[in-house]
Amino acid sequence: TLKTKSFLDVGCGSGLHSLAAFKLDASEILSMDYDPLCVDCTNELRGKAGNPAHWSVRQGDILSEALFLPPRTFDVVYAWGSLHHTGDMWRAVDRSLFYTKPGGMFYTAIYNRHWSSMIWKGIKRFYSSSNPGSQRVLLTLYATWERTKGKVRSVLSQGSLSGGDERSRGMKWEYDLRDWLGGYPYQYATTEEIVTYVSAKGFELLKIAPNSGTGCSEFVFRRK
Repeated sequence: TLKTKSFLDVGCGSGLHSLAAFKLDASEILSMDYDPLCVDCTNELRGKAGNPAHWSVRQGDILSEALFLPPRTFDVVYAWGSLHHTGDMWRAVDRSLFYTKPGGMFYTAIYNRHWSSMIWKGIKRFYSSSNPGSQRVLLTLYATWERTKGKVRSVLSQGSLSGGDERSRGMKWEYDLRDWLGGYPYQYATTEEIVTYVSAKGFELLKIAPNSGTGCSEFVFRRK
């Protein structure tokens, strides 16, 4: 339950996490995203939930010093897989921490620093700046690579050639590939870098789910 708790969804995307907060009885929900299409999507989802008065949606940039005037804080600040796409990740972390109440919780998921991170950063930059034709070529190459990896893993684990396209992220496989290739700006950090940085701001680590690849490591902090 989130009863009596205010919830700030930083980079709300489709609004699914805000909907979860609504179903967990948060007393106030504020969903925000830099992308107006995400704001539209979240507003549509809010409409399907009956347009609750205590759930509001707005377009905004977490990097903005004037995001909330007058400044205010929340019981739960939830920045799940969004801060590393702002182009200024550490400042985005700072702003998210700033909006967390004393005793409040800060949830975040940030891409893990991996030996291939710099390679992926270059690929993402190229994909995001390319024309649609070049993007289709790169998407096809990436899809072929993912299918090959899936089949190799299937042979090693099951002795068969099944699989290769199955994902469990709630989106079509092609959209999942685009989501990864088009995710630029793209930043990352080790779990140690995140824990050290946030702890120095007066927060204590409660839980961590590290990622050993290029995926997101997940963190829960409490403001002291």
